Amino acid sequence: MSSRWQPAETLKAINTFIAETSAVSAKQIYLLALARTLISDELYTETDSKLESDIAENVTLLSQLCMNLQDQGVIIQVKHPESGQVAELAGIAYSTESISYQAGVKESGRLATWPLFDGAQIRIIN
Repeated sequence: MSSRWQPAETLKAINTFIAETSAVSAKQIYLLALARTLISDELYTETDSKLESDIAENVTLLSQLCMNLQDQGVIIQVKHPESGQVAELAGIAYSTESISYQAGVKESGRLATWPLFDGAQIRIIN
């Protein structure tokens, strides 16, 4: 096994991570919303807190990976899902409102967030 960084493998890992954790989180949020009236307030609050913690850990992991790559001089770009506009990644968050990851990008000199529905919107330039 080579210790050299492999852009294609890294991009595939990022894409898979986004797709899989996004799908799991969406299902958990949906199920928790359905169960809201069927479970105790205590259980709801506990489950909701755990879900928020899991999502935060996923965002931290993904953000750290991207920051580490950028620190090595790798450029990570994101493609807007509707306009097709491309911008350099500035950060990653998760929106429980849209139930998706959000890519922070610099757009016209200001920070903007774009929905990140799947990893196909990300590309790495080495």
